[in-house]
Amino acid sequence: MNSVRNHNGFSLIELMIAMVLGLVIVLGTASFYSTLKGTILTANKLEIAQENLRSVYQLVARSLHQADSVSATPQSLTVTYNNLQTGDVVLSCLGHSRSNGDQDVFTLQNNNVLCRDGNGAAQVIATHIASMAVSTLGSYGVQLTLTPQDVPTSLSSGITMQFALRQKYIKDKVTP
Repeated sequence: MNSVRNHNGFSLIELMIAMVLGLVIVLGTASFYSTLKGTILTANKLEIAQENLRSVYQLVARSLHQADSVSATPQSLTVTYNNLQTGDVVLSCLGHSRSNGDQDVFTLQNNNVLCRDGNGAAQVIATHIASMAVSTLGSYGVQLTLTPQDVPTSLSSGITMQFALRQKYIKDKVTP
């Protein structure tokens, strides 16, 4: 008589195939996780850089648009307020009221962009900045190049911003 056996469970080959498939899934998930983690870290660094650049842009733009004159060295920018009229509301880079002859000075120290407006010590307005380069564009403009730290190589040459001295231009060219 032939006896027919009932098998309960899996054979050794079936278990080995299931283990290999499980290992492939785990390795794929781990690879995806490490790629995703790198992408998130890069996105966070870009977010920090963007926020710092935005902060510098807004404060420097406000100062320069209201300024009458500037002096620039490769590592600093001095903005001077002159010809302010009674009733003009002009604020420094730190939010203090300005008078004729007042100055805002922007510098880079220890990877921080600082602003000093003559009312106390200089204050940090942006962090994680590797380098800063400043130059004038004729009598009515300034070019500022900032290089954030820890950004992709596509941004390693920095971000260049150009500003106009609006009040000076209006005073010299528009007002009779």
